[in-house]
Amino acid sequence: MKLRTAVPILLALGGLALLPSIRGCAASRRSPPAFDPVDVVLQQVTAGLRQPVFITNAGDGSGRLFVLERAGKNPHH
Repeated sequence: MKLRTAVPILLALGGLALLPSIRGCAASRRSPPAFDPVDVVLQQVTAGLRQPVFITNAGDGSGRLFVLERAGKNPHH
């Protein structure tokens, strides 16, 4: 997975943690919850993806990943 693909995914997942703190005035005045530091390691597992739009695991413990790519021609290339 290319870094530019991984970053939006990580940002989207990180944004989910913020939802409870922005749901109203009272909630937004509270201090944000404290989180322990987390080590993140990015590992490239493939190359040559042109327009990946979704990634998921096999769900069977094998560690396989499936990437869905948008079909068709990109008018910007």
